[in-house]
Amino acid sequence: MKNTNEKRTFIDSLNDALSGIIEAIIHERNIKIDFAFAVLAILMSLLLGFDRKEIIIVCIMIGVVMAAEMINTAIENLADVVTTEQNPKIKKVKDTSAGAVLIVAFTSLIVAYGLAFDKLDPLVRHSLNIVTDLPLHLSAGILLVVVLTVIFFKAITKKGTYLRGGMPSGHAAVAATSVMIIWYLTNNTVVLLITMVLAVLVIHSRVEAKIHTLFESVLGIILGMVIALVVFGILKLFLVM
Repeated sequence: MKNTNEKRTFIDSLNDALSGIIEAIIHERNIKIDFAFAVLAILMSLLLGFDRKEIIIVCIMIGVVMAAEMINTAIENLADVVTTEQNPKIKKVKDTSAGAVLIVAFTSLIVAYGLAFDKLDPLVRHSLNIVTDLPLHLSAGILLVVVLTVIFFKAITKKGTYLRGGMPSGHAAVAATSVMIIWYLTNNTVVLLITMVLAVLVIHSRVEAKIHTLFESVLGIILGMVIALVVFGILKLFLVM
């Protein structure tokens, strides 16, 4: 056991800080999600060819979001130490802290939109040009394929029911497929971003309600997007080309 009166070095303080970061990432769900999005943001920055200033801005926003989430976690833990009973003042402190994180998160989304829009727009339009000649009624067919595929996987994994819970998330799969279809129907990047926000809200509600885990929801997203892209590609190849 360390002597509390012993003079601490910079290395000791650094070790404690790193321990706090690692503990937060391991044990706090929201920080795990933030960390995953941070890695994704850095990868997207590199893939989209951001310059040095743009990457610096991305890193700053990642640091601000992660720091805000960790401060919020620290405040919540401290409040729980003070009292575990219902207390209006403690609730106000927690709500205010969570609100600060929400403000930072929305600000980071606005910054991401400003940085990525001009680079994503041509890529999205190029992708949509591959499928824009397909008949509109095929959207319902693609959704049906996704639903049947989800039911098939749920039957294999035998988790949850066909309409609730299980692997993968049907809601996530349908939401992701709908986003892909809207790309095809509108050929509009702004509409795409709006529908992506709605899809994320749907998926978040399933996770928050503990109907699905984050892993099940992510698998649903991947399944829906892959099926939509494959079907679009097959139909483009055999029906149009």
